Amino acid sequence: MKRAIYLVVFGVIVFFVFLFEKTQNSDYIAINNAIGNGKVESLSAYFAPEIKLNFNNTQNICTKSQAAKVIGDFFDKHKPQEYTSSHNRNYFFGTMTTSEGISYKVDYTLKTVNNQSVITGLYVY
Repeated sequence: MKRAIYLVVFGVIVFFVFLFEKTQNSDYIAINNAIGNGKVESLSAYFAPEIKLNFNNTQNICTKSQAAKVIGDFFDKHKPQEYTSSHNRNYFFGTMTTSEGISYKVDYTLKTVNNQSVITGLYVY
């Protein structure tokens, strides 16, 4: 009887871990696609109400709309062509290549708030 209870509890835990990973992975893919395609609207949908922006070691805390404007201006000047990334827990790091052939490192931090993934920091250098 104890063994059956342990198996059920273990199964429930595995299910929720899988569900959490699947949600985070789909958000991760959507965010990466938004960066790689220069889609500010899609990217800003994941911004936290306040987001830490860091461009070339100049750091600012911005509202969601301010950050969308800054990123939109950056994407207008440097049209993204591709973004490849990896991650370590909630820190995602990668390289964005622009249509001019210039590469930028673009990293972001992702946090779950009210069962939604939000970007709390975006770093471009």
